[in-house]
Amino acid sequence: MVAGRNRILFDVTDLVSLMLLREHPNGIPRVIARCLAELLDREPEVVPVFFSRISRAFCRIDGRRLLARDLDYLRRLNPAARDNLRRARAYMGVLRSSRIVPGPDDTLLLLGAGWGFPKRHGYLFGARPPACGVVWFCHDLIPLRHPEFVMNPGTFGEAFRLWLDAALGRGHRFICASRHVEADLRDYAASQDVPVDVSVVPLAHEFKPVAGPMRDSLSGLAARQTVLCVSSIGLRKNQIALVRAWDRLRREFGDELPTLVLAGEVIEGAELEAFLRRTGNVGGTVELLGPVSESELARLYEFCDFTVFPSLEEGWGLPVGESLWMAKPCLSSGLSSLPEVGGGHVTYFDPRDEAGMAAALRRAVQGEFAALPPPRSRLRTWRQVADGLLAVASR
Repeated sequence: MVAGRNRILFDVTDLVSLMLLREHPNGIPRVIARCLAELLDREPEVVPVFFSRISRAFCRIDGRRLLARDLDYLRRLNPAARDNLRRARAYMGVLRSSRIVPGPDDTLLLLGAGWGFPKRHGYLFGARPPACGVVWFCHDLIPLRHPEFVMNPGTFGEAFRLWLDAALGRGHRFICASRHVEADLRDYAASQDVPVDVSVVPLAHEFKPVAGPMRDSLSGLAARQTVLCVSSIGLRKNQIALVRAWDRLRREFGDELPTLVLAGEVIEGAELEAFLRRTGNVGGTVELLGPVSESELARLYEFCDFTVFPSLEEGWGLPVGESLWMAKPCLSSGLSSLPEVGGGHVTYFDPRDEAGMAAALRRAVQGEFAALPPPRSRLRTWRQVADGLLAVASR
């Protein structure tokens, strides 16, 4: 066992689980990866940990091997449920040697999906919880505030509510990325008649391009004029309204219309895919790429003319900030947290108004923008995010 004092235990459980399943982290795990990369030089003050479902305890993890996606190492720490008992027992020696016992002067900082990992809940909310302080990063309250945007809203919403109620009831502290989410969290706590200690640490605009291969199918896009939309595909992300607005422009611009590139995993895409089939990918002007690597995303940002982000609800909005960092004009929904990300450097539209969205896109295609990206010196880095997280967790 490893004992210690005055440490910040940085939970990467979500990232471990995702890295075993896919090569490219997105969403919340991507935020964890960005912050972890900035915190690796802060040991022993900051200790990367994950919750082991076998030992039912937090264990130290090598953050560099995690970010490098060392699968053999990760499988030893987090064996699959299908592994037989003999193999699972063999892992116990590794887990015992890396086990962390949080002390009263330690703080556990969790940036992941708080509602996941039931065994971690049992540890944190059980009859004998750890003695350390606990700080959760609350990315949003969408399952409670907007269940219409959530798959399986009954089950998911209830799991989310149980986690949030338990954390509030234990007096755990919270960090939010935006004032928008902070207000939602304070409203919910007030509705439950419980106090809440919440701080705001905005996420970053910074995008760090990485070198790597690019699929042949994407290389051809570099020779075209493109408009980039980076996001998983789903109802909340509102790509269906975007392609309908794009279809309006196709009737006006014809072959002179740029290619609209949708880069992201398809989560809820039935309506979008049906529309694209019916219109022949909007006359060949829309490319649905699916998930992209970090190196591919860097190239897509590099050669696009501008970006568009039509989301109906966000807790932050990484693609808006990344567009600014890459010096690309951005058209964005003006709802929820997004004006906090883009400030006065983004052209906003109402994503519920397809005609208004089409009008904003029309002006952008013609080179007319209400706002342009600022110098990078005025944008926020992941180092600043890490500093903010540590400042809150340390108090």
